[in-house]
Amino acid sequence: DIADGSALSEEDLQTIANTAQEQLKALEALVSTTHDDARGFGDALEGSAQSMATDHSGASAITALIDLTRAMIVKTRAAEQQLRARGEAMTDLQASLADARTKADTDSLTGLSNRRAFERMLGAITERAKHSGRPLSLAICDIDHFKTINDRFGHVTGDRVLKLIGDILTDHCGKK
Repeated sequence: DIADGSALSEEDLQTIANTAQEQLKALEALVSTTHDDARGFGDALEGSAQSMATDHSGASAITALIDLTRAMIVKTRAAEQQLRARGEAMTDLQASLADARTKADTDSLTGLSNRRAFERMLGAITERAKHSGRPLSLAICDIDHFKTINDRFGHVTGDRVLKLIGDILTDHCGKK
């Protein structure tokens, strides 16, 4: 589950990608079917119009048109429902991808950006600074003797210290 706060695995990402591909294929098939149905409806309407031109009473042609129209309405409503469902699935998929992107860029313990996100953001910020001519500052934090904390008090306490520092940084600097 993407929303549970755990790290996103390669398998999770592959599942999301496969789901996206399946949704797109299903959407493509639906569009193709709907296109074919619309073309068939147009051809049938043209045939009925020609039939009405030769049949002066027009009763059989009108009945055929009514039947054809009813069938097309049923197909159109079914296609609309399928498109709505596919749209909802794509919206859910977009949310999953956004969650995956966030998880891929976030340290699960501290909630801070990880190295990959830092490098990408630093590159973008550096480019903006170059183009704008504005100065750029970078602050680096180091926890003195952190290994001693882990060795003396254990990794659980070390993790709590990291989380606390992450929270303090977020409170005072904002999450980036």
